[in-house]
Amino acid sequence: AAAQLYEPEAVDNCGGAVSFTKTSGTFVQSECENSGTYTNTWVALDLRRNASSVFTQIITIEDTQAPIWSTEASSLNITLQCSDSEGLATAQAQSPVAIDNCGGAVSYNRSSGEFTRGDCDNSGTYTNTWVATDGCGNVSEIFTQVITIEDTQIPLWSTESVALNVTLECSDTEGLANAQSQAPVATDNCGGVIIYTKTSGSFIAGPCANSGTYTNTWVATDGCNNTSLVFTQVITIEDTQVPVWSTESVALNVTLECSDTEGLANAQSQAPVATDNCGGTITYIKISGSFVADSCANSGTYTNTWIATDVCGNVSEIFTQIITIEDTQVPVWSTESVALNVTLQCSDSEGLANAQSQAPVATDNCGGVITYTKTSGSFVAGACDNSGTYTNTWVATDGCGNVSEIFTQVITIEDTQIPLWSTESVALNVTLECSDSEGLSNAQSQAPVATDNCGGVITYTKTSGSFVAGACDNSGTYTNTWTATDGCNNTSLVFTQVITIEDTQVPVWGTTASSLNVTLQCSDTEGLSTAQAQAPIATDNCGGAIAYTKTSGEFTRGDCDNSGTYTNTWTATDGCNNTSLVFTQVITIEDTQVPVWSTEASSLNITLQCSDSEGLATAQAQSPVAIDNCGGAVSYNRSSGEFTRGECDNSGTYTNIWVATDGCGNVSEIFTQIITIEDTQVPVWSTESVALNITLECSDTEGLANAQAQAPVATDNCGGIITYTKTSGEFTRGDCDNSGTYINTWTAADGCNNTSLVFTQVITIEDTQVPVWSTESVALNVTLECSDTEGLVAAQSQAPVATDNCGGVITYTKTSGSFVAGACTNAGTYTNTWIANDGCGNSSVEFTQIITLEDITSPTFIGNLPTDITVSCDEVPVPATLVTSDNCNSENVSATYNESIISTECKSDYTLIREWIASDCAGNTTSYTQTITVRDTTPPTGTAPEDLYLQDVSDIPDASPSAVTNVMDNCSDTVDISVTDEDNGGVGCADDPYIITRTFILSDCSGNTTTLVQTITVILSDLNVQRVSGTACNQDTVQVDLNSFLPNDIPAGGTWRGTNNSLNVDRGLLDVFGLQAGIYEFEYIKLAEICPSLFMSLRVNENCKVVECEPILVHNAFSPNGDNINEKFVIDNIDNTTCYTDNTVEIYNRWGILVFETRNYNNTTNAFEGISKGRTTISQAEGLPTGTYFYILNYSSVDGNGTIQTHNKSGYLFLSR
Repeated sequence: AAAQLYEPEAVDNCGGAVSFTKTSGTFVQSECENSGTYTNTWVALDLRRNASSVFTQIITIEDTQAPIWSTEASSLNITLQCSDSEGLATAQAQSPVAIDNCGGAVSYNRSSGEFTRGDCDNSGTYTNTWVATDGCGNVSEIFTQVITIEDTQIPLWSTESVALNVTLECSDTEGLANAQSQAPVATDNCGGVIIYTKTSGSFIAGPCANSGTYTNTWVATDGCNNTSLVFTQVITIEDTQVPVWSTESVALNVTLECSDTEGLANAQSQAPVATDNCGGTITYIKISGSFVADSCANSGTYTNTWIATDVCGNVSEIFTQIITIEDTQVPVWSTESVALNVTLQCSDSEGLANAQSQAPVATDNCGGVITYTKTSGSFVAGACDNSGTYTNTWVATDGCGNVSEIFTQVITIEDTQIPLWSTESVALNVTLECSDSEGLSNAQSQAPVATDNCGGVITYTKTSGSFVAGACDNSGTYTNTWTATDGCNNTSLVFTQVITIEDTQVPVWGTTASSLNVTLQCSDTEGLSTAQAQAPIATDNCGGAIAYTKTSGEFTRGDCDNSGTYTNTWTATDGCNNTSLVFTQVITIEDTQVPVWSTEASSLNITLQCSDSEGLATAQAQSPVAIDNCGGAVSYNRSSGEFTRGECDNSGTYTNIWVATDGCGNVSEIFTQIITIEDTQVPVWSTESVALNITLECSDTEGLANAQAQAPVATDNCGGIITYTKTSGEFTRGDCDNSGTYINTWTAADGCNNTSLVFTQVITIEDTQVPVWSTESVALNVTLECSDTEGLVAAQSQAPVATDNCGGVITYTKTSGSFVAGACTNAGTYTNTWIANDGCGNSSVEFTQIITLEDITSPTFIGNLPTDITVSCDEVPVPATLVTSDNCNSENVSATYNESIISTECKSDYTLIREWIASDCAGNTTSYTQTITVRDTTPPTGTAPEDLYLQDVSDIPDASPSAVTNVMDNCSDTVDISVTDEDNGGVGCADDPYIITRTFILSDCSGNTTTLVQTITVILSDLNVQRVSGTACNQDTVQVDLNSFLPNDIPAGGTWRGTNNSLNVDRGLLDVFGLQAGIYEFEYIKLAEICPSLFMSLRVNENCKVVECEPILVHNAFSPNGDNINEKFVIDNIDNTTCYTDNTVEIYNRWGILVFETRNYNNTTNAFEGISKGRTTISQAEGLPTGTYFYILNYSSVDGNGTIQTHNKSGYLFLSR
């Protein structure tokens, strides 16, 4: 509308008013609906109605603005759970809306983005984009929708919370392995792989080493690191089995000789071995029995007993070992049977006396005195007066009358020795030279001498040997022999004399040792023949023919081929093969003359052009020839001379020299060759004459530098360095300051100063280009936050830079655009333009800068933000109030709060999701999420019923959950209670109580459990059991009928059982004959009952002597509660030290811990009053609680013969307060 109001102005040369006539044109549409032109025209009329030319106004209408999105930028963005397929479909179906400044239809083009994986498999984004196009093809900015997929829900356990819990015997390794190999299973809302992390708990010991628990935990993590609640498995290990003897019951029993101390020590050192189902240390208590003599002092028995207790206090049955000692062996001769036999010469009176005085020795396995009886035999003559025998015998008898076998000694007298030569066997032997006749006569006159052990005349018999020739005529031997015979015709060994005749001297050389040696020239063949024909001469001390043996040596090369030696040797041998020393002749051959050159001295010299490589190669290939006076190969040593420069680089000489060496290293005089090189030709230009000429823009400094850097190249017939001399021309100005020429010239000179023709280069410079913007077209464009005032000032102060190819001053003209607001008052653009003019009036294209202001920064939450927490169901905090801030306008930020709950099967276990969303006026949003995991981790509580100690099974109360009192749970009103009973299999008697372990398990809906235990012990009291006593004699062969001791109110037909013995009672009949004197205790159990109805003590007397001792009786219950009734653990008659000389008492609690021990227990000053005094008790001197204990009583008694007997009692003891 403003443009239509414009009017042109006209002036008239003569002044006066000017009137205008306007013709308004209609709108003419161009390429699109909203573009076209209005064409208006005017004519001006002066006062004389002179009409001007037509003035034309063209108003051009264009549509250059792109559509603008009316849908807020982030309004289609959404965050969904990975499992929300419906929500995803809804989000994908949305699209934005745009409006156009000029109206008209707007078309949309959508690009649907693929799913882009985020930090984990189930998280990521879909990014969809749209552009809107109006009728004139203006395309909007890109509208972006981001659909964020996240996975924030944790996996849930599908395995029930207590499904993997199990209670096992500690020995059940297979069960433990199976339990440890189990694992819970979880499911995830979005599927995918779930990673399980198991924390294997170490074994936590319970009251004893083999009982306790393994607590294993798992967490399940999905692909997005959402971690489940902890799943707990408790594996309870218990030990209820007693140790079992792995040693067989009679395996340690043994019968030994009384002397077998090693066997006794071994037997005493042996011990049975027990195995425990759960392993661990087994404690053994051994009661070593004293030796009980039999009818013989060295025979009798040792009786040892053991019990084994495992680490959990389980006590084994008693193991018994019996070691039987006996004496049955007769004495044994320690002297070997023939040790005293001897053979003596008839003259050996001393030897005979010694032999007669000897006697054998016997040993007895049991010791004691041994009696020897000897029978001496008379001399019994042999075949000869001086030969015969004495035979003596012995027997040995030990203290028990055991008689040994007969020991025999035989002394033999004989005369068997021959005369002996007192002359040494080789004393008369001699070796003589064949010419020594006097020595031979003396040797023949000698004779040996012999002696006889029994004396008397000795007769000598000599046999003279004849001369026996040796290997040669003058050598050989005389062999003479003698024998000597005593009066008993015992003939000596032959005595031999050997007289050896020999010839041992070698021939001797009469020729002097080096007289045949000679040195000759290698060419002296006559001298060599004469030397080879000579020979030495030898003489022999015994005469006779001498044989010569010559060894002719081959020629041995010396230091060279024509020098060396011939070494000839001789030996001389007489008739007896005595060989002389070696005689040596050395003939030395030598060569001392040098080779002579046959090639004339200067015949190889030559002069060549430096480029004549073929001629140089031919000259270098030549060599001289030499000859040697002795022939043979001549070797040449050439020293090739380096090129010696002459007056210039390519002229000079090569000087080569040779020496010739014959095979013996004789070196000739030096032979010299000189090759002379010269250079006389000038270099030639290989670069064409106009090849370096060029035309360049004045701004082309690189081209100018390249052109100036170029140079022509010349070649020289002989190569070598060519020296170029360049004359650089000054710039000569052309029609314009920046145009003109450079003219450069060169000459080339080779190393010998031969100079080429002149080479010329012409470089032409011109200027034809306009200035160019060096700042990139979008370099000054910038997008800024609406609040960035400093950035806006910096952007407005920037300007582009142009460069001109030829330099000079450039003038810039800037047009500053006003701020054009966008859809939001804080968003819009500034558009600035520039043109650049160089000094030649060349104007650049227009440079445009667009400064865009926008608001894309989301608000932020400030201050302390609530963190993810896990809390108990009764400790959930109230929602926090968050504070927001925005970079452009904090007052217009709105915040919303949402809360969602992810429930589980248990109402007290859930996940609380709290989300705060802040939005600014530009639609930028930010969110903050807090996850509160609510869990019930506290198990329910309750009070177990008290342990019960009863005397009748019928008094055991029924198992009922209501027995647990004070039941509470922090998060739930309902607590489930399960009850289970387990008994020990006892019968309820004092030594085998009936014990029920009642277990109450309290559990809430989260699987938290508490275990409570009540122990119910039933023991039928034996305080009212009748007790009787009786006597018997171990000399009686008639069996004792124990039934005769039964009171009238107890019927017969029951079972008798020994309590301190293992005697066999058959229907009440007991065989007492031969029993060891002492007190034997029995219990009687009525038919069809399980506990004793009667206790009996049977005193067995020896030889009908009365043992005045009352039996030991253990009372297995007491109540140290301060009422002065039954305050101590009482053992009847234990304080009778006359009968019971020694005792020890040990008391253990139910866990096998020693709580009391003492020696010489006496029911008064040294008695168990329920106070802890054990070595391993943590708190000694404390009152022990009500419960079942185990006692071990070891005591000694004296029988009617004063023999010490050892006894053992053990059983359960009940303490009640």
